[in-house]
This record gives sequence, C-alpha cells and structure tokens, in this order.
Amino acid sequence: MDDDANIAAKLNDVVQPGDKFIIGKEAYDFDDRCFKDSYVLSNASLSLRFGTANNAAKLFDNKFFFNWAMFSMPGHVILQRSLQHIVDLIKLEFLGDSAIKMAQSDHRGLPYHLRIHC
Repeated sequence: MDDDANIAAKLNDVVQPGDKFIIGKEAYDFDDRCFKDSYVLSNASLSLRFGTANNAAKLFDNKFFFNWAMFSMPGHVILQRSLQHIVDLIKLEFLGDSAIKMAQSDHRGLPYHLRIHC
C-alpha cells in the first residue's frame, strides 16, 4: 500500500481471514493507453490471444485496477505475475525498447543519446 494512500475503512474490515488477493478498480473507464500493441498486456495482444469478446475492457468491467493498494497472501500467483511484468517493463525501458506508449515530448520516448539523464 502506498504510504500516502487513504482508506476510509479499518483494514480489519477490508481484509478478511479467508481472503487470498484483494485489489480495487478505478472509477474511470479503461482506454488501453498504457502499452504498445506488441506488448503482452496490451488490449491488442489480449484480443489476439483470447478473442475480441474477452479483451481487457470487457474482462474487467471496462475499468483499470489501481496499484496503490493491493493485499495478497504470500506467493500468490497474481502478485508474482504482476511483479514479473514490472521487472520486464523496467528491463525493456532500460534497453531502450519501451513497451509503454509515450508522446514524443516525453524524454523517455527520445533516442537514448537525447534523453535527460538523472
């Protein structure tokens, strides 16, 4: 859970003893603005693998999941897969082969030698 997150309920009321994985959905609609079509989590890639009737927008009630608060039992497969995707995205970014959609004005979208280095 992010250190600046604010959950109005007590955690004992949110997390129940039998829960294995808890995540919430954002209020705004899904629009596949995150990944290039070639990336495994893009709407285009999911549609190719699972059919247009099962694309990400329909699978998750046309909403994004938020990542500022997730609760998981140790070693849960969804948490493991999520962390692996994070590592994969960081590797692609480091190698200059980003899978994330970016505007040309975003320094990460520029060739490596033109990037702003921190």
